[in-house]
Order: sequence, then structure tokens, then C-alpha cells
Amino acid sequence: MKAWRTYLGIVLVAAAGLNVTAPPAFAVTVTPSTRACLETAIGEAAAKRIVNARQLTALQRRALQNCEESPISSGSSAGRAEPAYWRFNWDYVTARPVKPACKSTYPLTTLPAPIDSIVSINRLGYSQPGAHATPVPHHNVSVRDLRGTGIVDENGRLLVSDRIDPIVSPGDLTVTALARNTYGRNVTTNESYPYEEWMIVLHVCGTKYMVFNHIDDIPSAWVKATQGKGVRKECNTGQDSADVCMYSYLNIPVKSGQRIGRASGRSAGWDIGAWDTARPTPGVLDPGKYTGRWATGTCVWPWFTPKLKEQVFSKFVGDKTTCGTHGHDVAATLSGVWLAKGKRDRASSEDLHIALFPSYQNDGTYRFSIGLDSGISSLPGGIYEFRGENSGLHNPAFASVTPGQVACFDTFNPSYQRDASVSRIYASMTRGSTETITIAADRNSPCGLGPYSMPANGTQFERRT
Repeated sequence: MKAWRTYLGIVLVAAAGLNVTAPPAFAVTVTPSTRACLETAIGEAAAKRIVNARQLTALQRRALQNCEESPISSGSSAGRAEPAYWRFNWDYVTARPVKPACKSTYPLTTLPAPIDSIVSINRLGYSQPGAHATPVPHHNVSVRDLRGTGIVDENGRLLVSDRIDPIVSPGDLTVTALARNTYGRNVTTNESYPYEEWMIVLHVCGTKYMVFNHIDDIPSAWVKATQGKGVRKECNTGQDSADVCMYSYLNIPVKSGQRIGRASGRSAGWDIGAWDTARPTPGVLDPGKYTGRWATGTCVWPWFTPKLKEQVFSKFVGDKTTCGTHGHDVAATLSGVWLAKGKRDRASSEDLHIALFPSYQNDGTYRFSIGLDSGISSLPGGIYEFRGENSGLHNPAFASVTPGQVACFDTFNPSYQRDASVSRIYASMTRGSTETITIAADRNSPCGLGPYSMPANGTQFERRT
């Protein structure tokens, strides 16, 4: 195929006050695959400017490097497609390694907040229909609960939790993306007022990234950087009807222990998550349906020094020996995430879908996490959690139910939001390159003795294997 050829000069653009230099131009061939990568990552107009440029800004150069097999300085002309599990997202612009390379097993040497400020931490795989109907690849870090205390912020608005300040960078890292979430109502206190929170994406090293959420009062220089030349901006409507603007291709270095913001106090605490783009998450079938963290999410705490990791694990809810996981897909069984039929392209719209998986506490319980918009007429959205039995098809572990079997589940934990009138749930699945689950519920009585038959009003969901 014909390649686009351009003469590229390198412009070294740094912080205000530094000199700008332009070494002699040299030729680089932008292959069709590289151009396609650029168009996906930064849009057709911005990609065209790179292809036609004689000199590149630092941000343009980084975008091209992310779409080249070798750094631009090598003069390589080879383009390389991203792996099949990669989908561009504001926080996930390439799956290939980015400098600096990882030189230490433990690149994170500082806790983001004092350990004594943390009340508890949910292991990976928590779910909450209405926000996250499918198991999440991040930890919810809970701090002191202020509900009922009457403690307010500087504007007289009720605070939900302690405003932990500062939240600090756990290592010498680079901010590569930010997202501003602007809300009109606090769903926890049910007060209507405007406030904002930020998501902060940090490149750790190589293929490793981490993210913080529910953070406010970030450095003003970072906010200004989002308006810089070459920054990609994308805005839409997000969770809880927030106005969300996402900013990619940032390059803001931060030192270990440097303040990055404050826990907003608008939710139970703050979130922390991580992903390693070198491979998809084990236990996630068809990872290409997801973007970023849901495709390649991993536990961040093993990147911390062993002493810090041990302190954090002591705060886990439930099992304190492992991080947990959001990957619970087991082919040819009920276990895992199931998407609304024909909605693979909307996998991130979690409330359309359902998930069947072990509790994030790893305590022998299992949950149906039913999206609020999943459309199961007999089973409204919510969490239906039960204690597993060791044999048979009454309350079995989801991973033990194989194609063609009909299982029945009952005796649900009343602590979670759900329809209390639902007395039993039936589930069965079929295998293939696209697997199908059928699910239905009843309000008359518990399961009773088997064998069980699937009611006629079952609703189907699917997933690729």
C-alpha cells in the first residue's frame, strides 16, 4: 500500500522559560497502519497535521511515538498495530511500553494517604448497580464517615466523609491524563449543588498505569495544562449525570510524596486502581469489548514496597491475603459478566448488563449483580447475594454450573439493595463462540428440591469467548 511520507523535525517543547530547539529535519514514513492509529487516538484532523508537518510539537511527537514500533529518534518507519485487546480510551492511548522502563519491582514507595486515615478498603471486584453493575477494577478506600455529624464544607454543604489532604503521589510518576467530573447533585446526601471531582491518571513505568478518583483541589497548574496545545479533549455525560471532560496526552512529572489533590469528601472516600497494558486481565473473556482498566486492570498494591503492601492489606474488607479481581469469566459456566444481547459496543454502560461472581470479600458468598437497565421483567436491578452450597444445583457456585444445567438460587442477603419480593432466581447457559445465559426470577416461594426447569419468561444475555 502507498505510504504517506513527510519530513519531520523535532520540536522540544517544555515548561515556560525553557529554550525551544529544532534539530534538523529527517524523513519518517508514516505507514497506513500508523496513520490509522493516529486517527483513532487523536482524530483525523490532528493526524493529518502530523502527517503534513515539517516540525512536531512534543505532544505530536509523543502521539506518533505511541503509534510507531520504535521511537521516532531511531528513524524507524515500521508501524505496528495495537494488540487485539486494546481499544483507545482517554486514559489508555496505547498498550505498548512507554518510557521510562520499569527498573524496580517496587516503583511505588509512598502511601497516597496516611494509613491511619483509612477505615477500610474494598478488594477488587466490588459492584454496586446504579454505578457499577459489573465488578470493578479499582479499590474503594473508605475514610471516616461524616454522615449524621452535620459537618459541612466552606459553602455549608454536608460532607459525606473526611477530606483527606493531602493525597500524594506514591512515586516519581507522570500525569498522562485527567478527567473533570462536574456534578449538579450529590446522590449520597441528595442535595442539589454544583461541585467537581477529578480522575488522575499516572504513568508508573513501562506498561504500568494507576488512577485516583474522587479527588478535588488538584494543582492549578494541572488545570491550566488541560488547555495546552496538543491536548486531546473529549466531553460527554457520565455517571450520576455528571458533565465529564477528559484530557489526554498530558505530560506532567510528579515526585514521590508530592501533593496531587484532596479527597473530595463527597463520597465514602477515594478510589485507586491500576492497569498493566502488557496483557489482558486473567478471567476477562473477550477483553476487546472493554476500554482501559476493565480490559487490563490489575492490583496496584504489589507495586508498593512489601511493608506498605502489608499495611494496606490489613485494611481489606473480608479476605486480607489477596487483592481480589474483577475477572470472573469462566467459559462454559455461569460465572462472569454477561452483556445485553447485541450491546457489545456498549459494554461500558454497565447498568445494561448483569454479572454473576463470588463476593469481593471472598467469604463463600456469591452475587447476582443486576444492572438497573438490564430489562429483566421478573428481576429488578440490585444485588442478590447468597451463600454457596458445596454440591447440587441449589445455590451452587456459578463456576460449577455447566451448559444445559438449570440452577436455582434463593435465601438472599437482605443487607443489599434489591427487590425483597424476589424469592428465587433461575439461571442456565449454553456454550459456543458466543455463549448465552437465560435468567428468570419468581416471587412465590424458595427453590425447593430439584430438578429445576427454566420458566418461560427468561431473559437472555450473551458474551463472546
